[in-house]
Amino acid sequence: MQTDIDLSKQIKEVLNRNNIQIGSMKFVDSDTKENLFAQRTKAIVLINNKVFERKINPLVDDRTLDIFDTQLNRYLKKGQPVLVVLPTDGKKRYVLQTKIVNIFIDRFQLVVLDPRDAKRFSFSSPLGVKIRAVCEATAIRIQTGEIRLSRHIDESLLEVPASVNMQSASPHQDPLFSIMDILLNDEGSDQVDDFAKLESQHPIDGNLIDISCGGMCVSYQHSAGTRFFVNQMLATECSFANGSKSPPENEQINLFILAIVRSMKSNQDSKQLNLQFLAALPKTIQSYWQSAS
Repeated sequence: MQTDIDLSKQIKEVLNRNNIQIGSMKFVDSDTKENLFAQRTKAIVLINNKVFERKINPLVDDRTLDIFDTQLNRYLKKGQPVLVVLPTDGKKRYVLQTKIVNIFIDRFQLVVLDPRDAKRFSFSSPLGVKIRAVCEATAIRIQTGEIRLSRHIDESLLEVPASVNMQSASPHQDPLFSIMDILLNDEGSDQVDDFAKLESQHPIDGNLIDISCGGMCVSYQHSAGTRFFVNQMLATECSFANGSKSPPENEQINLFILAIVRSMKSNQDSKQLNLQFLAALPKTIQSYWQSAS
């Protein structure tokens, strides 16, 4: 059975090209800090795909924050992820990935996480990745909400398998499980033409260097003839086998996930892309990757 998750609200902050991801309050400029801590401006807090404005207060170090609130506390739990956006006087905004460490009557306490701290998994055998560029017009329509992003995910992938033996999928195996980002109209009822065009686009072939719930690192050959750039939106596609099933019952798991280029690196004969998924994959999928690390 498949579950559909509406990602539209969640991805707005990821897509904002003025956002600067940081892992500590020490990287925030003094004027922004002063305005926030004097409570002249509020922070934007994203919890469970919902957006709130809240006053914040610093604690004894640069990685702990208090969020003043008396309405949300009953719905929160320790360890829950929270995205915090700090506005500045200009266009740029600081983005902090955090989690809840304490909950009080009038506030909850966050610890700031390293945005690159997610565990990454590599493969014992080569795994191909197909890369397609999302055209700028479509990316803008996604960012403005004219196109809604939804994720189709098989419910079985939300469960931890009993055992795993990670391996690259055979091209002859049937895709029994999938996690797929799709583009819908603003009512969320039908796929838009942009999605069909994206799927039919001739891809660039790359190789997976590593993958995590939050993103992947991919290399591709210079001769591919395509130039990518930072903050560009891409569609990534790859498949692997769930080794928790014995042959001939191996189950193929397909990923078709939208991502943003966060950084690039050129080597002698290839280029490397560091990609952030528009929305993180469920943590349960790490169990399928565990034996490959």
